[in-house]
Amino acid sequence: WFEKLGGPQAGQAAHDFWTRPGPDTWAPYEQWCRPLYNTTPQDREAAQRTRFSPDILFTWAAGEQQTMQLLPGLAQVRCPVLVMAGDTDPVTPIEDAMEIAAALPPPWGQLERFAHVGHGPWRDDPQKTLAVLRKFLSDR
Repeated sequence: WFEKLGGPQAGQAAHDFWTRPGPDTWAPYEQWCRPLYNTTPQDREAAQRTRFSPDILFTWAAGEQQTMQLLPGLAQVRCPVLVMAGDTDPVTPIEDAMEIAAALPPPWGQLERFAHVGHGPWRDDPQKTLAVLRKFLSDR
């Protein structure tokens, strides 16, 4: 997805970071891939309020993330789950979100797909995201 959205440099940077996460692969990933996360300009003040620890990211990406299998456990879900996904999300592509929603047992899973939206639908389309979330909660 990164190559599709950002060209070969983004594709290579994503491959390098997710196969060898660390400081040397983070800089190109941040340069080429992070701008592709969303389809709208993001709030710089929000980023300043966020606490980011590269060491935690590198440890997680090199460890747990490599073997994490979310899908099998989803069959055990017994409460409503709303999966919100942007169709231009390079981190969790829409196909992955569809797999997640399909792994939830009926009637618990609901997939809401957002057009022209990237990673974290509330960042690119806050009004629609909040409307969907409010409806999901009020229907329960």
